[in-house]
Amino acid sequence: MLAEFKAGRVRVLAISGPARLGGRRRDADLQELGADCVIGAWRGVTGPAGLGLAEVKFWAGAIEAAAREPVWQEELARLSWSPLVQTGPDLQAYLAQERAEFVAVLGDLGLLKTNRICRLFKPARPENHS
Repeated sequence: MLAEFKAGRVRVLAISGPARLGGRRRDADLQELGADCVIGAWRGVTGPAGLGLAEVKFWAGAIEAAAREPVWQEELARLSWSPLVQTGPDLQAYLAQERAEFVAVLGDLGLLKTNRICRLFKPARPENHS
């Protein structure tokens, strides 16, 4: 979509992220337009259950190091993505907040009519890998 936008084939009506794309003045975010809504597109890296503390720390460190690389920073800028690298308790808190927001929105929309859907969004019990 970014290529179509840059080529002038589509017009941005609003940004669902926490801020305007590249500081552009014309492209308001949804909150500026009165909608209390921020929708981000985040990605995650997961490992199999039962990883040991040393393995978790190794992979968290590797991901954090990769996120600091200039090539990754350039890609973030090219795609107008906001950096968000979280591990350990910060990540667990973020995912719990995301879950709460999804459940609230789905509830407001009347889509949580059974406990089955709530179970789908129930976070796994976090292990203490601090």
